[in-house]
Parts: sequence; C-alpha cells; structure tokens
Amino acid sequence: MDHLILREIGKIYRSINTFVDFLYEPLDLKKGQYQFLTRIYEHPGINQQTLSAILLLDKTTVSKAVSKLIQKGYIKKQTNPEDKRNVLLYLTDKGEKTCSFLIRNEQFISNVSNQGFSEEEYQHLLSQLKKMNNNVLPLFQEAKKRDREQLLKRIDHSDLMRSSQKTTVAIIDIHHPLYESERNLRNKVLLRPIGLPDHAWEKKDAISWHFVAVKADKVIGCFVLVPLNTQKNKTQLIQMAVDTAYQGKGIGKLLIDTLKQFCRENQIEEVCCHARETAIDFYKKSGFSIYGTPFEEVGLKHRHMRIRFNKNEWNE
Repeated sequence: MDHLILREIGKIYRSINTFVDFLYEPLDLKKGQYQFLTRIYEHPGINQQTLSAILLLDKTTVSKAVSKLIQKGYIKKQTNPEDKRNVLLYLTDKGEKTCSFLIRNEQFISNVSNQGFSEEEYQHLLSQLKKMNNNVLPLFQEAKKRDREQLLKRIDHSDLMRSSQKTTVAIIDIHHPLYESERNLRNKVLLRPIGLPDHAWEKKDAISWHFVAVKADKVIGCFVLVPLNTQKNKTQLIQMAVDTAYQGKGIGKLLIDTLKQFCRENQIEEVCCHARETAIDFYKKSGFSIYGTPFEEVGLKHRHMRIRFNKNEWNE
C-alpha cells in the first residue's frame, strides 16, 4: 500500500489542474501552458534547454508550447548578443500582465493547500517531498533514454528487493531510537482521528514495554504493554496501532504472536485490553475473550477483553 502517497499527490495534482483550467479558460491558456509563463517570469532570458530541465519536459514539447505562446502574444524570443545560437525567452507586456494574475492565483492555491499546517509541519513536508522528488528523478532520466527493457529489469529487481524486506518485531523502551517513530505512529493512527492532542496517552510509557513492528527501518505497527502490579505478571495492552498503509497485512497478528511468546518467557499470567468494537473479532481470533459489560471510552464503544497464560505455558 506504499502507493497511497503517490495517489494522494495525484489527487492534489488533478484538483489543482481542474481549478486552473477553468480559471484560465478566458486567457486561452491550455493545460499546463501557464507554467511556462511563470517560469519565464521567474527567469527572464531563460533558454528553451534550461526551461525544459526545470519543467522536466522534453525539448519537443517545450518547443511546441513556446511557439504557441508566441503566437498568442504571451512571450517573445530574443537572440543572445553574446551567442547568436542561443535564443532567450522573455514575457511580452501581455505576458507580464497575465503572469501577475497567475502568480496571485498560485499564491491563493498555496494558501488553501497549506491550511492547518504549522511552519514546522510545512517545512518537514517540503523536505520529504524534495526527497521523494530526488528518488524518482532517475526514473525520468532513464525514461528519456528510451530503454524500456532496462527499466523493466529494474522494476523486477525492485520487486525482489521489496519481497526480501521482512517485518520484525522489537521490544523497546522510551530510550530506544525507535521510540519517537512509535510515538508518531500512535499520534497519527489513534489520537488525531478522534481529535486528541499528540502525546496525550504517554503517562505510562516510561514503565512499560513497547512492541514495535519494523519494516525497512520504519515503524509500521506498535502497542504498549503496561504492568499492572509490582510482580509484573498482570498486564494491560494499550494503544495498538498499525500504519494505514499496512493494515490487513498481518502486522497486528505478528505483534500479538510476539506478545504471547514474551508472556511465556516472562511468566506473565494475564494480558487485558480495552477493545474497540471494530477490533473485537481481531482479539478473539488472537485468543482473547470478552468479560464484563460494555463501556464507552473517548466517545467510542469498548469491551473488556483478556488472554490468560497458565504455568504450563511458561518457558522457565
């Protein structure tokens, strides 16, 4: 499910394109032509080769777009006096006036898109998108070479590499390097969807065991196991979370299987939990049973559930 990020980016792209195509229709700017104007506005005297590199478009596409925009009176060509083979692009008066409108609109779209982001979140997102762009740029460069066979080989190799990345479960404490990633996952999956502030459920973190499922150095699942007595043989499982991209892929089962083994090795007699109604079947399949009466917690219906281990199951 790693493709979910790219799908969201695609949705953003299509939403903005639909908006600007409608808005720019009276200007006779076809799909994507406005980006040529804004780049020339930002880089007056740019040549077509550099424009092609900035926009990640082939030279033929850029040449056709430039010719059409010249015909429409938006841009003009000038020969570089220092190198007559080098043709430079500038906006006409019409292009300048139009571009001021385009820039205002671009700022409006940015303001709408960035609503709800703190400056720190914005900078972090920008950094991650730049990293993603750097990751995919070689694909663009390889596609330009028109070597389809080589690209297909790379895809096959990528699939093999991906299938070899196993998910493992580690048991950590709050001093472990993975703890911050675990906290972030709990915030993302558990707290934010129900309107609770980040880090709201961390009072017992310091005294607890933290189970984290890790794939390719990324925490994709977790829960916290809290000791309920001084002997630490009565415990409570809290804050089970699996990254949305990995839900339904057996990560929860892997975490519970590790929990069971941990309990047998550490002579733990009981693990209880507060199960949301949507998770009851999962816990039942994992060996938990319901006890007590239904109750509400953080505005959601829950049931008390537990799993017990007898001494015959302990690994002494």
